[in-house]
Amino acid sequence: MEHEAHNPALLHHFVDAQQQKNAASLGMWLFLVTEIMFFGGMFCAYLVYRLKYSTPSRREAATQHRAGSHYTAVLIISSVTVVLAVKAAEAGKRKVLVGYLAVTVLLG
Repeated sequence: MEHEAHNPALLHHFVDAQQQKNAASLGMWLFLVTEIMFFGGMFCAYLVYRLKYSTPSRREAATQHRAGSHYTAVLIISSVTVVLAVKAAEAGKRKVLVGYLAVTVLLG
């Protein structure tokens, strides 16, 4: 009887690495969908509340919109730098990794 070499990264309840990867991907997608549903509902409720109970001046509204746009841009850029840092870590590029992480921390 021939025994295959055990992969230490493979958890005991998975048949092979592909099944483990598929399960992890499914879990991540489920997490993302639940976050979108949760925050989508929360933002819709906030929008309805603001529209019903608030009448800000045009200047206030423009200022809030501009600030929200800046925060969104910072969040997206810092997310991209984290992804690039992960790619640099996978490629073994330590200086690039540290640079991307430093940019992420500065944006935080």
